[in-house]
Amino acid sequence: MRIAALADQICIKHPDRVTFNRLGMLQAWEKEWPKAEEYYNKSIVVCSDYNWFAYSLLCQLYLDKHVDHFKVDKQESTNLAELKKAKEYGNKSLDMRKTSTTLGRLAKVCKYMGEWNEAIRYLHIALCSHECDKHHELYAILAYCLYQTRNFEGAVHVMKIAITIEPKNQKDPLNFRQFLEYLLEEFRVNFKKSKGHIWQRKKKDLEEICCVREEAYRKHKQRIKYQWINVINNYPHETVEVIDTLINQTSSERRDTLIKMGLKALKHHKGEHVKERARRLEEKRMTNHPLQDTEVDNSSRQISGNFTTTDEEYLFDYYVLFGPSERSWVENIFLDVIGKVLNMT
Repeated sequence: MRIAALADQICIKHPDRVTFNRLGMLQAWEKEWPKAEEYYNKSIVVCSDYNWFAYSLLCQLYLDKHVDHFKVDKQESTNLAELKKAKEYGNKSLDMRKTSTTLGRLAKVCKYMGEWNEAIRYLHIALCSHECDKHHELYAILAYCLYQTRNFEGAVHVMKIAITIEPKNQKDPLNFRQFLEYLLEEFRVNFKKSKGHIWQRKKKDLEEICCVREEAYRKHKQRIKYQWINVINNYPHETVEVIDTLINQTSSERRDTLIKMGLKALKHHKGEHVKERARRLEEKRMTNHPLQDTEVDNSSRQISGNFTTTDEEYLFDYYVLFGPSERSWVENIFLDVIGKVLNMT
């Protein structure tokens, strides 16, 4: 802060928009909102014609204020003045220069305001920008907005990209929970549309949900437990179908843990019909004889005997090496996303 005070003294004699912006960012980091806004406004006074960055920072400031007040109050704020102010400054910044950073900020503002379609529009423009460096964050927000507009198929598709292509999204168990909710909601909608008939993709959809569950557990272990329980409470009957699919698959330590975790949660559900279905699944699990997932799938790792080091004799363009426990993820998630891009399927 001594450096900030020194910079402030220098700016009194030699005003500089960049220094004012950085001083504002420093105050915003400390949640000194009025002081931060004062510095941003000073920056605009110094250079008002093309100071898009200061307006963008003001947009972020009012967005952060709203989020901070939401966390403190622990309830939805009915006062949208801060969000409206953030949107106003964001649009001023866009009028001067369109950047993916400002577009992303405006998308977040619209998300909090419940303006889903407008948020989607901002996100599409931002993701198409060559200078966008926050794809991992924007893809997750886009999937959420599509989900809110009841475009479940689109939400699943985008979240699949967010989880598969952007490794940063795999570090947060909340992203896996949201992905599971999108998948289960799509499953529920398709089930209602089928009117009792088995739709063509049911088995594949269930396997896809199972492999997302397994990958989430592999990444986060017990951290995903409470996320999984919340999903079960919202989608009990769909969870029964998922656990039944896991029971029918080859047994492994990971799958057995997920099955036990799911059955335990279902037994505590309020619905008697759900509890009955859980008891039947428990009996089915006990009568099955699970095989340990210790065999190595050599077929997935074999390379043709004709393979040589010369470019002319390569038999394939790509090789995917995986073990038996990763087969479901590769076939249902990886190839579905990466394979279409690289024409691997």
